[in-house]
Amino acid sequence: MDKETIIRGMEALSLADPDLKKAFTEFGPPPTRTTPCGFETFLFIIVTVNQGSVDLSRLIFVRDKSVLIARCVA
Repeated sequence: MDKETIIRGMEALSLADPDLKKAFTEFGPPPTRTTPCGFETFLFIIVTVNQGSVDLSRLIFVRDKSVLIARCVA
C-alpha cells in the first residue's frame, strides 16, 4: 500500500471517527511498510505475525537472521 492510498483511507476514516481525525491531524499518516521481495521478507513476515510489534520483530529478526536462514534453507 502506497502513501497516497494510506492518506486517502485515513481521511475517509477520519470523517467517521473524531479521535482518529485528531490523531491523524496531529501525527500524520502511519508509515508505509514496503519490503523487498524474497525469502528474508517471507521470514520477517512470519516473525512479525508471531510477535505483533514490527519494532520487536525487526530486533529479533536482525539478531537471529543468520540462524533462521540457515535452518530454513538446510
